[in-house]
Amino acid sequence: MLKTHTRRLVYVPHLHRESAPACLPQVVQFLSVGLTDRPVAGELLPDGLPYTPAEARACLRDLLEYGLSVGREGDLYALTAAADDSQAVAARRAESRALARFADTGESEAASSAGEALPGERLRNAQKTLLLASYLEERARELDALQARFADGRKGLAQVIGVDDGDDDIDLPALDAFTPDLPGSGMDVLRPSWRVVLDNMACFLPEDAALFTCDHVMLAALGDAGVVFEPVSVETLRRFEGLDAALAPKLLQACVPLWQALGLSGPQAERPWLDREALFIGCAACQTGA
Repeated sequence: MLKTHTRRLVYVPHLHRESAPACLPQVVQFLSVGLTDRPVAGELLPDGLPYTPAEARACLRDLLEYGLSVGREGDLYALTAAADDSQAVAARRAESRALARFADTGESEAASSAGEALPGERLRNAQKTLLLASYLEERARELDALQARFADGRKGLAQVIGVDDGDDDIDLPALDAFTPDLPGSGMDVLRPSWRVVLDNMACFLPEDAALFTCDHVMLAALGDAGVVFEPVSVETLRRFEGLDAALAPKLLQACVPLWQALGLSGPQAERPWLDREALFIGCAACQTGA
């Protein structure tokens, strides 16, 4: 049953409105990772963040500085396994194991050992993960903008020399410099798994929050996990100001425990926050990747 006091919509898996589709309703908020004292418009600053804004900025800076020393940008997530300074020696011993785990599975050591961690440590690890996810999301947008500039430059150069840039039979080495060698968009390359983001967001989600997504990869994965979506109800539309009737044909909803949404086999005794039943609202057009 959907809780009657559900009033706020929080987007997942992105943490910045600029990363989401432009058609996203303004009523949808984005979870603040705690870098500022007050959330900007459209952000939800949750209660219970363990770091002050100054501490969060310092923490992110330290994580990035260390990440640059260990190599790949993707390795940064493994730093969420690091403990406080007082446990630095033990943390260093765990870092290599955490790096390999995240590279192989997309899961941080912290997430897998949450049952052994104190609640405060779990919250610190969760905020660290979200800080890094937010940082990489911003870098992904910058990378996408750079790719767009390369594409425009290539198109302009092709017009100047009087050829069709789409002609595969023409070999133009001069255009190679305008072809970024990337396996996909910036989001494809840098964005963390939506499961990593949602798992750590769950520690800070207000009780009255529902989740909204336009991410077709996430929606498809939820379907694979057995989540059954139905057309959004009139009751749901009334519950959230800004979700007017004109949006109804595009929206789907489902109400499931977070552990099921994450694809887990059942409740996790060491992670009781995943037992909460959450309302998910998704865009039917986005579900097909349209």
